[in-house]
Amino acid sequence: CDLDRDACGSPPCQNTAHCLLPRPGHYHCLCPELYTGAQCQTKWWSASRYDHLSRDITTVGEKIRTLEEQTRAANQKAAGDVSDFLRTLRQDVLSGLASFREEIANLSKRIERLERPHNSSCTPGGLGYQYRSVWNAADARKSGPLVDVPFVKKQEETLLSMSFSASVQTFRLASRWYFKIDGHNCATPSRIEGTRYQGSFFDVKTPLIVRGVCKATSEGHIGAGAHHVTVHVGNVAGYATPKILLSGWHSTMFTEVREICPPDT
Repeated sequence: CDLDRDACGSPPCQNTAHCLLPRPGHYHCLCPELYTGAQCQTKWWSASRYDHLSRDITTVGEKIRTLEEQTRAANQKAAGDVSDFLRTLRQDVLSGLASFREEIANLSKRIERLERPHNSSCTPGGLGYQYRSVWNAADARKSGPLVDVPFVKKQEETLLSMSFSASVQTFRLASRWYFKIDGHNCATPSRIEGTRYQGSFFDVKTPLIVRGVCKATSEGHIGAGAHHVTVHVGNVAGYATPKILLSGWHSTMFTEVREICPPDT
C-alpha cells in the first residue's frame, strides 16, 4: 500500500491530470483534453496553430469564391453555346425531316407501283405498237439539241426505247451524241450515248447509230403522260471542240421512240 501511495504521491501527473495505479509501483496519467504525454505535460493544440489553420481556411474560402465566379461565368457562356447549338440542331432536324418526308413519299410511290398487280395489257398488241418516228435535215451544230420528239406515254410501268441514226462527218478530235428525256439524262439502266473520234488530218464520214432503253431519268421514274425525247450533240470530256462536225452528211437524221413492255412481261 505504501508503494501504491508513493507512485501517485508526487504527484507525477501535470495539468490537472488524474493519476491511476494500474499495478503496484506503476502509475498512469489520464490526461485532460488538449494535453498528451506520459505526465500530460505536452499541449498538442495552441493558438498559433489555430491561427495558421484559420489562415488556411480563409485562403480556401477565397479560392472557393473565385472558383464559383469562374463557374458562373463558364455556365453563362455554356448556356449561350448550348442555346446556339440547339437552335442550329433544330434547323438541321427540320431540314432533315423535310428531306426524309420527301424520300418517304417517293418510296411510297415506288412501293405502290411495285405492289400493283401485273398489267396483262402490256403487250405489243396492247400498246397498239406505240411509237413515233421523225426525220430531220442535216445539222452542222457542234453542241446542243439536234432532234426533239414529243411523245405521249400510255402506261405507267412501260419503258421507252429510242434510237438515232445518221451519217456523220467529223474532223479532228471527238464528239458525243446522246439522248435526254424531258431535259434529263437516262439513269436506269444507264445513259444512252455514242461517240466518234477522228485524230487524223482527214475528215471521216461514217454511219452512227445510238440506241437504248430507259426506265427512269436522274429525276425519277418516267411515268405515263406527255414527254419530250431529245437527241443532243456535244464534246467528249477531256477533248476540245472538233473543227468540223456534221450530223446527217448528205442524208437525213432518223429518230424513233417506242413504248415497250418491261422484259419480265
